[in-house]
Amino acid sequence: MNFEARMTPSQELAALRAVFDSLAEHVAVLDHQGVIRMVNAPWQRFVADNGGDPQKIVGKSYLEVCATVRKMGSEQADQALFGLREILAGRLTGFHMEYPCHSPTQRRWFVLYARPWMMDGELHGAVVSHLPITQRKEAEYVLQRYERAVALAPFLVSIVDTHFRYVVVNDTYLRYHARRREEIEGHSVAEVMGEESFTRWVRPHLERCFAGETIQYEAWFPMAGMGKRCMAVTYYPCIETDGRVSGAVVSARDVTDRRLLEDQLRRTAALLAETQALAHVGSLERDLESSVDVWSDELFRILGYAPGEVPADFERFLAHVHPDDLRPLMDAFVQAQGAAASFRQDVRLRTCRGEERWAAVVCSFDTDEHGAVARMHCAVADITDRRLAELRLEELAATDQLTGLANRRHFFERLHAEVARARRFGSPLCVAMVDVDHFKRVNDTYGHAVGDTVLATVAAVLRESVRAMDVVARVGGEEFAVILPETEMVAATGVLERIRQTVGARPMAGAQGQSFGVTVSCGVAQRQSGASGEELLSRADDALYAAKAAGRNQVQVATGADEP
Repeated sequence: MNFEARMTPSQELAALRAVFDSLAEHVAVLDHQGVIRMVNAPWQRFVADNGGDPQKIVGKSYLEVCATVRKMGSEQADQALFGLREILAGRLTGFHMEYPCHSPTQRRWFVLYARPWMMDGELHGAVVSHLPITQRKEAEYVLQRYERAVALAPFLVSIVDTHFRYVVVNDTYLRYHARRREEIEGHSVAEVMGEESFTRWVRPHLERCFAGETIQYEAWFPMAGMGKRCMAVTYYPCIETDGRVSGAVVSARDVTDRRLLEDQLRRTAALLAETQALAHVGSLERDLESSVDVWSDELFRILGYAPGEVPADFERFLAHVHPDDLRPLMDAFVQAQGAAASFRQDVRLRTCRGEERWAAVVCSFDTDEHGAVARMHCAVADITDRRLAELRLEELAATDQLTGLANRRHFFERLHAEVARARRFGSPLCVAMVDVDHFKRVNDTYGHAVGDTVLATVAAVLRESVRAMDVVARVGGEEFAVILPETEMVAATGVLERIRQTVGARPMAGAQGQSFGVTVSCGVAQRQSGASGEELLSRADDALYAAKAAGRNQVQVATGADEP
């Protein structure tokens, strides 16, 4: 580590402020009374863009702002006010919520995140951030409108390639032709429509469509199981980005006067059912007076049952909720029912086969003419894939991709947590720095690919040499750091000595098969009373440099009286 390249405290503060101001979120820091003490530049710009004075933000009570908005009938302001008070009281570790914030000329949405502001293990206030999500919400509304349009459209839709074969068809198309999907998709149009209809009507119009024309016409077609129907057909050419026509999108509308309304309603119901199945969204309804429950087929499937396999029962649904999530969910039900309000909560579900899945539960209540709550509606969306992706992203954000160890950011998060724990319980804590000796020479001699292999090998030795409770991280190019909770200096030195010997004894191989070895230098420090994580790490770093100055390939202990 090059000390001369370190920034001064003022430079570090300026850099942190620049990062703070470069965030996309609007961020404010509140003290324990809820008073705004600091905001970043996006927050100031938002205030200025909405006619406010950015210079008068600091010193205002954020809680009073929420309370004022709450009096105007904003449910989101009520939720935000409650959540912030809980955080400032130390009863809540954070929350987030989406809310609209429309102006007279613009529709806008944000997501609010609130977390405790902790310093040295003590609560000093809260950090509030508002992330603009207008683009996402508008996309969601567009998607909802599209889904409604598809659900309500009484059309037959198919895609046909230039070889006159079906690529895909919608459910209405299957229903009209009384065939299963595998009996149409991949088969020729002539086989499905019949040779006569194909030769007389379909082929000539498709050939014009493949030449780039949009074709519209009406004709009578025999539909298996439905008799002869008059269809208004439109062919749209599928034009690829290179201008090539790869096929045709065919929509056909039944314009037969008789049974038109009946057919529309039946197709609409099928499209809605298909949409629910594709989206993995089930529904649960309960009449609160009779306690009669109704489940959709998709809810049965989400819980692992075949539709109708077991009686639809609200208590049965609750039995599938993970025990750790059941009480918060029930509290939300009771609170929402008492206020005839709605809520959304993510929970874990255990299927009848023992699988664990994530679901978003959205619930609302209907009232009767007297204002009493009469009916409950719940939508249960399977969000397992999204949740797993979020957890994977969280893992990636905390992991060094080359070695699989914790990265620098995650290391400092754990270091601060372990220092706070050591301070609270008076337990010993050691931190070590490990550096690969002459690593530049390895890269220069054998190449960066071999250098990466060396780093991965050293990381594996570190991981194998410590306990599950210890933290190993890559904090620099060839620098590693180890947190050893509840460990005295003698034990920590022994761990590092084993690491040093193991690395030195492990053979390395160059790209051409040549064998070589590497060594590591280690510095270790034990936390002193009142010392911060940064101070502890600095002492370990000093010990590391002492090990290098003394000839490398050794373990050096930080000087000073070490104590918990």
